[in-house]
Amino acid sequence: MSIGRKPQNIRHFNNKVVARLLLEDNLSCREIQKRIGLTHAAVRDITERLSEMRLIKVSNDVPQKRNRGGQHIRYTVNPERAYYVCINFQHACDSINIFDLKGKKVWGEKLPDKFVDKAYFCEIIRKLKTQLALLGIPEDKVGVISVSVSGQINQFTGKMIVSFKIGDDFVIKDELNVAFPDAKIDIKNDIIYCCLGSILSEEFDYKNGASLFLYGGDGIANVFVYNNQIVTGAGGFSGEIGANYIAPGKHLYDVFSKEYLINAGRKVLDDPSAKLEDIIRLSKDNQKLREEFEFVAEVLGTMIRNAIDITGCSHIVMSGIISVYPEVFYEKLLKTIKDCVYSAGIDYKIDRSENSEALFGQVAISKLLALDWVMEQY
Repeated sequence: MSIGRKPQNIRHFNNKVVARLLLEDNLSCREIQKRIGLTHAAVRDITERLSEMRLIKVSNDVPQKRNRGGQHIRYTVNPERAYYVCINFQHACDSINIFDLKGKKVWGEKLPDKFVDKAYFCEIIRKLKTQLALLGIPEDKVGVISVSVSGQINQFTGKMIVSFKIGDDFVIKDELNVAFPDAKIDIKNDIIYCCLGSILSEEFDYKNGASLFLYGGDGIANVFVYNNQIVTGAGGFSGEIGANYIAPGKHLYDVFSKEYLINAGRKVLDDPSAKLEDIIRLSKDNQKLREEFEFVAEVLGTMIRNAIDITGCSHIVMSGIISVYPEVFYEKLLKTIKDCVYSAGIDYKIDRSENSEALFGQVAISKLLALDWVMEQY
């Protein structure tokens, strides 16, 4: 018998499937049976195991009456069985939040957008411990702590590879392991969490071949997705295209950053206080502003074209402030992407994602990890 088919592995897999179903909806054994195809007896055994773990409980839903016999008792995930924490260091979205197992936010606070060194991170840990105590949540019930970082982190060592926001005088994972030894620590690049949020929300079809998820805001990064799976290097590195050369001595971020468009737009409008939102809105009737957006689109489109010629992806998803750029930007972008010998037979598609904050992906992943954390204790 192969390892993958040992009875204990099958039980763990079935436990996970049912627990995840109950995370999204309150269901009876019969309703679970219809969804996953197991026998009623098998489903009953699974719900008994999950009840013994205190992972699920009887729901307060009014049971459905059956034609004969008793009633359908529905089960739900016990929200107080475990908690998870999401710390977000995405630029301008810094925050710390505590969620119960069903995803209800029990506490949250916006953090200042500042450089994160060891002293500041330890201050955040102290703040978290204080809030847990005030809420009456034991620290050993914190199953997962996820941290979204602006920059690249080595998944093996936990050390930052490159970041303009996170200091190199400490290792985030080490500090959290000491402070919360019972918790799973999940640390990823912020754009990877954004992409995970898009995949798990199923806002677009990522199941058919390769897609490129591109974020444009304070920085620029991309993630390749192949059949619903994010593609990274062994250590988790991926997607840093901002430093790519577009001309001798000039990098993509010199042109693509929103600061470039803000400065160019203010010059065109002769208005030093103009915001990017104003520049986007006014570009509809201002030819010079449209030309600036077209210039940026051509530079970015050339970079994307080179990437997709190698990977073969024809589905491009835009996230961040770039997703609300004017249509003239997207027209020029698509024209530049198609300006190659392969374009005639390829149907390129550009979508605009609403998943521009890492927190959405953090919550989705942390919830599933917290379920696993509970089950791994048995």
